[in-house]
Amino acid sequence: MISDDRGYSGTDKKISIIIVSVLLVFIVILCTLDFTVLWNYFSWLNQTFACIMLWTVTAFILLEVKNKWYSLITALPAIFMTVVVSSFILYSKLGLSMSYDISVMLGVLIAIIATLVFVKALLKKGHKDASAGTS
Repeated sequence: MISDDRGYSGTDKKISIIIVSVLLVFIVILCTLDFTVLWNYFSWLNQTFACIMLWTVTAFILLEVKNKWYSLITALPAIFMTVVVSSFILYSKLGLSMSYDISVMLGVLIAIIATLVFVKALLKKGHKDASAGTS
């Protein structure tokens, strides 16, 4: 896959050996880690990725679908997920180890800021589209 992505020929054995060696070193290093720590970071990253995808789908719905109210189907979970992933990394020993109350309050604040930035960007985009249509 890496060879295909980078446009390397499959017949060049030197490049193939270098790629496999780098991947092998990376895998060996991962195997020396405590899997519970690795799993915790993976699960947080997975939830963060899901949150980003919810925001992305919300933007798509707002930009492409005529009934903008449909965007609430993904916007509300996106806001909730933003609070959850932000609060977790602030509270967790894997993150900043803040107190629970402060972590939740900051998580809510981060979600409010993310929502406002998102809405502002969409309004700006909508304004540009409207002004482009009148020119």
